[in-house]
Amino acid sequence: MRSDKTSTNWALIAYQGENSNDVALVGTGEGGVNELISHLQDNIVAHGLVRVTERFDNSDTVKFVYINWVGEKIHRMLRARLGTHSGAIKEIVSPYHVNVDATNHSEISEEIVTKTISKASGTAVHVLSGTQRSGGSPSTFSPSASKGSPSTKGVSSVPKSTDNVKFGDEGEIKRAIQDVRSDATPTNWVLLTYDASNANTIVLSGTGTGGSEELISHLKEDNIGYGLIRQEEKYDDTNRVMFAFVNWAGEGIPRMQKARIGTHSGAVKGLLAPYHADVDASNHSEISPEKITSTIRLTMGTKTRVLH
Repeated sequence: MRSDKTSTNWALIAYQGENSNDVALVGTGEGGVNELISHLQDNIVAHGLVRVTERFDNSDTVKFVYINWVGEKIHRMLRARLGTHSGAIKEIVSPYHVNVDATNHSEISEEIVTKTISKASGTAVHVLSGTQRSGGSPSTFSPSASKGSPSTKGVSSVPKSTDNVKFGDEGEIKRAIQDVRSDATPTNWVLLTYDASNANTIVLSGTGTGGSEELISHLKEDNIGYGLIRQEEKYDDTNRVMFAFVNWAGEGIPRMQKARIGTHSGAVKGLLAPYHADVDASNHSEISPEKITSTIRLTMGTKTRVLH
């Protein structure tokens, strides 16, 4: 269902038997959200992934929605026990852009799914206005081959102040992030850092076309940097565009300064969202093109994950 070559747009896995720890594929189809919902019964626990195409600015964007269903007739003790599996299940169905949790059919519908996607794509104050979004891919990452496809967050202006953090030249930052997400430019990384004259103001530090290696070369021991990297990965014979967030705090930064600006990370992550994977580092032994690629591939779900 992640391939552009098939019409399958949903899959559902569920537990085999009332007390089983084993999950198995119980259905796939081409009928979208409503067809998947028709398989959700009040006496089962099921996990679904559905592919939805969202239209925005005359471009189609593919979004993946994870549906976590725990029927109302599931015993409370069983519900609690199976809840410990959620992390492994999410890794199996990853990447996805948004998730919907439901226990009865009043909590899940095509309208609810659409609104959840729209909220992520158009109302959250997270992504710069004018960010191009095209094609489709997690998260995430991006299940399709188009650049910029994981644009799961909405279009809005750069927040002027959040947790005492400020953003400098708004237009410059907008254009830089847009270039990284755009299909029309070769730019594949952007780096933000603090204005030396005002440690609460984040400004554009650099952009380039040399990928993660070039971005890493700009990370210094005495600075803090927030980067967004775009790179293509091949999965199931499809090229998928993936985005990684880099959170760098050099070892030469005074501890008090690190603590003070630590409250800024939420605003910065929101600014650079969406992305498929994040990498935290404070020295160059903790970050490399190989480390970034490995982190992205883990998020893509190319490693085998089995429940025990």
